[in-house]
Amino acid sequence: MILFTIFVLHNICVLVSSYELPEPSVKTLKPNGFRVSIPDEKGVEAFGFTGTLNRKISHNPPVDFVAREKSPQNGTWVFEATNLEIYDGDVLDYRIFVQHELLGYSKPYRYEFTFRDYEVPKPRFKVLPKGFRVSIPQEEGIQLFAFHGNLNVPMNGLEAGQIAQDVAQSKRGRWIFEDRQTKLQRGDVIYYWLFVIKDHLGYRKEGVYLVKDSDITTTSSEGSQENNFHASSGQQFHLDNESDTGYKIALKVSDIAGDLYEEVKKLREINTVLTQLVQKDDSLSRTLKFEGVLPAFDDAAYVAQILVNEKLRLTVPVVNATRNPDKSVSFQVASLEDKVFLIRSAKKSLLDSKIRLVY
Repeated sequence: MILFTIFVLHNICVLVSSYELPEPSVKTLKPNGFRVSIPDEKGVEAFGFTGTLNRKISHNPPVDFVAREKSPQNGTWVFEATNLEIYDGDVLDYRIFVQHELLGYSKPYRYEFTFRDYEVPKPRFKVLPKGFRVSIPQEEGIQLFAFHGNLNVPMNGLEAGQIAQDVAQSKRGRWIFEDRQTKLQRGDVIYYWLFVIKDHLGYRKEGVYLVKDSDITTTSSEGSQENNFHASSGQQFHLDNESDTGYKIALKVSDIAGDLYEEVKKLREINTVLTQLVQKDDSLSRTLKFEGVLPAFDDAAYVAQILVNEKLRLTVPVVNATRNPDKSVSFQVASLEDKVFLIRSAKKSLLDSKIRLVY
């Protein structure tokens, strides 16, 4: 495991420095990979990078990319990931770390890779008596079309999904995926993402499709003719009642979800205000302390980093630390977000331990 630890003088306050992290530059490499870089500036002594591709960055290992650079290249601090295929719509969540005049700086970023010469068109959905059909028009250069979807369950990033299939050949001027197993009802939601390879480049498109009244009405009519089956009025009435009940439930759930969204929005606004207040006090926003039976190393920063990695099972970097007269270790992390991660983890990881995290 590669760890990126920045050691700084504990008696220098970060607020004194006028250094600000520059905006990183992200570029794709040919034939594969990407590069993240920042310009070299006077006083910059080290550059670090951690990141994940197509999933939220987490402090729980492993991350996809971890690196530390001790010297710039031609006036630029660079991280490169090669032998990695990048597709349109891929999302890179990453964090850079910079040591500038013995002080540590860290900031998270997000970058979406886009290739503008082609955009996956909006798909055409068709609900079948049993199953459904999804298609896009054929265009010169398309080599593969793939569908990945879930029924009534949101997709988790770019997971394969409950329903997935690659289509290697177009038919009648369209690339067509068909599912003949899923029985759809009014109010069902299909969460999906499409993948297209065109001229040896990959492109993605995400979306949601709601099964409507017109889908079910048309499907029922087609299904009756297709199967030569005629339901009695009593049977038809019973099915309509079931469908209406399910649809009303779906609408009710949608209303509840809307209310929950407003509550979450309100809580986020409150959280933003509280975060801004806490960040005004550096000791509140970034400082913590380990107490109890601690490793007997002289280097306080090393002790704090070992405990974060081994006891809390996190990869949060310690940016400075000091050993107190009572043998406890006070230390700082790069951000309030990092401090919250440590506190949450400690509540579980140190529950029966002789080591305590004080915050």
